Amino acid sequence: MAAARGDGWWLLMFGLTTTRRLRAELAAAKTETETMRRRAERAEEKAETAEYNRGQVLAQNARLEGELADARAAADSSQTASWRRRAREAEKRADRLQQRLDDACGLGGTTIEDSGPWQPGYQAPKQDAK
Repeated sequence: MAAARGDGWWLLMFGLTTTRRLRAELAAAKTETETMRRRAERAEEKAETAEYNRGQVLAQNARLEGELADARAAADSSQTASWRRRAREAEKRADRLQQRLDDACGLGGTTIEDSGPWQPGYQAPKQDAK
């Protein structure tokens, strides 16, 4: 116990601390505070960079979505025009073929007045008396 008295055991009993110990604890606290401050600054820089990059990506996405919509509209309009052109060509071809069929059957150019000879039981429409 005699050796312990020289080590300042009595200071611990009363909650007192030595200047050397206080300075060591203060230096450790300052070092830890400085380390935490640097970490916080780096985190803020990373957050700012991430926010800037996010803005850039969103702007690029908006631009590309606009370009994609324009490209789709152009493709749709050109495809629609192509389909319409094909439909007109098919309609003209069908009209030509119908005319040839009518000519071959002897129906071309005249209107039918009376279908009685080839339709048994046909009755002509009655004229309304006025």
